[in-house]
Amino acid sequence: METALCLSHNFFCVHSEMKKLKLKLQDTLKMASQIYYNPNMNLSESFANQSMQFYDAAPVKLTKSSEVNVEMINSWVAKQTNNKIKELVDSVPAHTELVLLNAVYFNGQWKMKFDAKSKRFPFVKLNGETMKVPVLYSAKYKLATQYVPALKAQVAMFPLSGASSLFILLPPTSKLSDLQLVEGKMTDRAVTQMVEQMNRVSPQATEVTLPKIKLDVRTAMNTLLRKIGLSELFDSANLCGIYPDSELLLTDARHRAFLSLTEEGVEAGAATSLSFSRTLSSFSALRPFLIILWSDQAKAPLFLGRVTEP
Repeated sequence: METALCLSHNFFCVHSEMKKLKLKLQDTLKMASQIYYNPNMNLSESFANQSMQFYDAAPVKLTKSSEVNVEMINSWVAKQTNNKIKELVDSVPAHTELVLLNAVYFNGQWKMKFDAKSKRFPFVKLNGETMKVPVLYSAKYKLATQYVPALKAQVAMFPLSGASSLFILLPPTSKLSDLQLVEGKMTDRAVTQMVEQMNRVSPQATEVTLPKIKLDVRTAMNTLLRKIGLSELFDSANLCGIYPDSELLLTDARHRAFLSLTEEGVEAGAATSLSFSRTLSSFSALRPFLIILWSDQAKAPLFLGRVTEP
């Protein structure tokens, strides 16, 4: 797991670091964890104690009813995400030994507001077709925007409340190949350098047009976890620290993400330099683009995504 998660051998304790991060971001980002377990399971006392110490998660017993378990788990998820994600699981089989949950909820307000009047503009999709979408519009938005050669994208930085920013990366065309080109260049180093570059750009009065967004993405994590080198969790995991009496294997992993972009703010519960001028009097994200929700406190992205059909 150290290799798959890129943890150094001298990394002290991922749990204590997560607790520090949670405290650091508590003003803008809500993180919560919960554990549900089969009452016939002899859960490790050490695991239960550390779950409370680092994650404020007291293990809760599952019932014999799948319906009751589903309601219990989904109610917890809905509460932690301010009802933005109301369903994560649809069944909890009787043989389920353990359910580990983690919820993250972010609610940021624009530091500069958009016009309240509703407008609709054509958005060019990946296939070249257009669709009319409701947009956020401002004729004179104080915006830092610049072409970032390392990413082959025009980037705009929108400051949010709580020491965070929304970055929109606009490829030169609406083609899928241009979108993938930018995605391929988004390494940790490249994104960090982009943030540093944009922080040096002086905001200027800019005509801004952004589509209103509501993203709700469900992802089956099993294949992704195997791809990053965590296959042993499914096949021959050593999880004796959780359950010392018998072998415990991962059977299912799910992820659901929600992000909303409206007049109020951001709510979340992944060409050539000749194509752009270096300074723009307008920034129009009316074709596929990428989003990075960045925390200045953590100096790390909280959310990454692509928008192809808002």
